Amino acid sequence: MNRQIKRLDEAVAARIAAGEVVQNPSSVVKELIENALDAGAGAVTVELVNGGIDSIRVTDNGAGIRPEDMPLTIEKHATSKISDFEDILHIGTLGFRGEALASIAAVCNLTIKSQCRDAAEGCVLKCTPNTPAEIKPAGLPNGTSVFVENLFFNLPARRKFLKKAAAETAKVTDLLLRLALSRPDVSIKCIANASLVLQTPGNGSLKDAITACYGSNVAAKLARVDYNQGDIMISGYVSDPNFLYKSTKNQSIFVNQRYVQQRELHSAVNEGYAQRLMKGTYPFCVLNISIPPEDVDVNIHPAKTTVMLRDGKSVAAALRTAVHDAMQENAVPRIIPDKTGIGAAQTEEQSEEVLLFDDWNILETEHNQDIDTKTLSDHDIAALMYQNGLKEDDPNYDWELKELALDCDPKEDETLVRISEKLDFLEFLDYEIIGTVFHTYVVVEMKEKLYFIDQHAAHERLNYNRLISEQQVSKQTLLIPQIVHVLPEDHLLLLDHREFLDTLGFELDDFGGNAVKISTVPAAVAGIETDKILEEIIHTLKTGQDVVVMKEQIMKHACRMSVKAGDALSQPEIVLLIEELAETDLIPTCPHGRPIAIVLTKDELEKTFKRKI
Repeated sequence: MNRQIKRLDEAVAARIAAGEVVQNPSSVVKELIENALDAGAGAVTVELVNGGIDSIRVTDNGAGIRPEDMPLTIEKHATSKISDFEDILHIGTLGFRGEALASIAAVCNLTIKSQCRDAAEGCVLKCTPNTPAEIKPAGLPNGTSVFVENLFFNLPARRKFLKKAAAETAKVTDLLLRLALSRPDVSIKCIANASLVLQTPGNGSLKDAITACYGSNVAAKLARVDYNQGDIMISGYVSDPNFLYKSTKNQSIFVNQRYVQQRELHSAVNEGYAQRLMKGTYPFCVLNISIPPEDVDVNIHPAKTTVMLRDGKSVAAALRTAVHDAMQENAVPRIIPDKTGIGAAQTEEQSEEVLLFDDWNILETEHNQDIDTKTLSDHDIAALMYQNGLKEDDPNYDWELKELALDCDPKEDETLVRISEKLDFLEFLDYEIIGTVFHTYVVVEMKEKLYFIDQHAAHERLNYNRLISEQQVSKQTLLIPQIVHVLPEDHLLLLDHREFLDTLGFELDDFGGNAVKISTVPAAVAGIETDKILEEIIHTLKTGQDVVVMKEQIMKHACRMSVKAGDALSQPEIVLLIEELAETDLIPTCPHGRPIAIVLTKDELEKTFKRKI
């Protein structure tokens, strides 16, 4: 049956197009706040009634809209942010399509009030769908206020898909949280049904913004990230490996201060933790990736939460390295025994590198006298008090706070920081093995601390490290070379990486017809089906990971060959395990992410037994 082609009515087309931009109250708020940020606002307030379904008001103190430009605000593809197509290659604003206000105006009652900073008066625009806009002059405060009423009143089918007010409010709050973290220099406030839901200080401190959004408990468990590689700069915070979530919901990644949801970037963050994460757990992070605007295409989708990176592999690799470096800088001190014995003679080189305990105590006392706790922010003091159980009414509050402040080193005295790092290397100078409990945990006493070491986790980490180092030189020749057929694109990928694969223990040759011949495999993975190994290699190469390609198989092998929980170890076996641990530079977790050891201090014990209050 032939159907006549007709041009859609303009109002119908506008409502259909608006569906891409305006999906719920949070998408309205997103567009309005991005406009405010692009206008240079230093403070933005969002007010919601009934989750934004009844009304949304967004007020900012930005540059404002000139009266002559007000009619263009609700016209499709009218914008002040770009002039021609070439500008899209250098986008420096959050918005640029000129769709937001036009789309919002098509599905609700809209009022815009605005006054420029240098204008004698402002103006007010009021409009409803399918009716001409009404524009009047008015005396207003500097900035812009956009008021949205009765969202989707003219689209009942779409309105029915909105969730309950509490759920819509939660979506808006989550959005505002991301925007606040992307711009800690802007104060963002959210009021829902006359109740304050969120407020950030806007003082430029990302740590303070995180505290306002997540609380001081989260902010106190973060490691700083500050990494540069060519044109790629990465900054922000990542959580301690022991502070994890069950999803990536609490990971905020920004590209040029634009919140994005890119699987490869979230994966890169997780990979940066190496084997510090347990399976199914994800760290907290707030990270901004700064790259030249011409190297990122944000014109992918109206929501603009997905971007295209010119060199995504390099960006992901830089992100992995940035997180890895942050973990290394904040790692648990190595356990290194004194091989020469306490008081043994030291070489000249050793005497320069090692600071004696007595010297350190003198320096610590002198430095304590110079510390001014006023240099700490309120957040830092609150975090110190929370972490250490310190209360303001404690008799020794001032003295104890100074003691705690020493660890923070607010003056960032490089000499003392360097000395402190060397002191960490003296951590296990004189230890005593107490024994084992439950045939699972080795107990070690040292310097008023008890270390509970998981024998399986510790042995598994040692075996894993050993296998990783061995597999680069230990190969097993296959009795019969394996011929594996792969996809054409994968065939080329494998051949391009033959030298790299050879360093891992794989000898691979072209067999023609999109097939490869494998002659040797790493000894650590011998016996595993070759096609399964190749499948993981291809996936690893495609995703640009620079980790050992057989990680999962090696982890399983290391687990199988390690002592188990419940295995009774002899005293010589325990001593050997602890000595090997002490001599090895370890990630302080097993390959699956479980901690190798926990520490209980004498002070904590005495507080538990009420010897100390």
